[in-house]
Amino acid sequence: MSESSVSTLRDTLLRLSNSIANSLAATPYTSHKTSNISVKAFLEPLLTSTNSTINASIKDFALACALLSSSTHANSEFLSWIPDHLSSLATASFFELSQAYLNVFDDRNSQKVEEFGLDCNLVPVQKRLLLELLPEVLPFLKDGIKESAIDKSEESDEFSAASARVPVGFAILAAHQLRWFVTQIDYPHLGKLCGWVIPCALTAVDHWSRRNPTPRGSSFNHADFYSMVNERNVSPRQSNFGSLGLDEENGVGGVNGGC
Repeated sequence: MSESSVSTLRDTLLRLSNSIANSLAATPYTSHKTSNISVKAFLEPLLTSTNSTINASIKDFALACALLSSSTHANSEFLSWIPDHLSSLATASFFELSQAYLNVFDDRNSQKVEEFGLDCNLVPVQKRLLLELLPEVLPFLKDGIKESAIDKSEESDEFSAASARVPVGFAILAAHQLRWFVTQIDYPHLGKLCGWVIPCALTAVDHWSRRNPTPRGSSFNHADFYSMVNERNVSPRQSNFGSLGLDEENGVGGVNGGC
């Protein structure tokens, strides 16, 4: 690895980020009627990252692409303003960056992917960067969900945010990002990643929907989740994780029962 190759990777990241940022800037945006957050303002700094390290900049870029890409399959008022061409651009840009990343850090990436017990030869090139990022982005998104998730005190019947300073809308965005990252993992690789995926996914389906007195949009339950990760019975594409219900007034879609 040379300084020139890292510089080339930075240039590629900057080009891809600018392309998405320009398209984002030209896209009309109206805030969600019941939210006090701006999704567009949330995305912009992720695409104009000033982080000193290439790894931090790539993480921010991946988080932006995850949210934009997830709009294609999400029935969400938070994301309905994102046009198909912008979502497709984000997906294609992330996969292009993955290829450029491997041109520089192939050995490091191979080592990290193999640490999951996966054979690099069986993992599509465009998915290898995503796999390397999972141990960093999944706990990050889990914390984001917990930080602003709706919670109920055992000593009170009142519901409140875990942090009054963090709008619940940010937890919903994190849940959409989480779903996109996990649904990119091809069968049969998901089983090798359960140690990372399960804690984060259960936070998304449990943390506040189980405490919610009137969960709506519920399309995912514990049985669906365990079927998804049990590769002897079902592949992730056959499970309902891809349609995880995100109730954008009360939180993540409800859970039937407990584990």
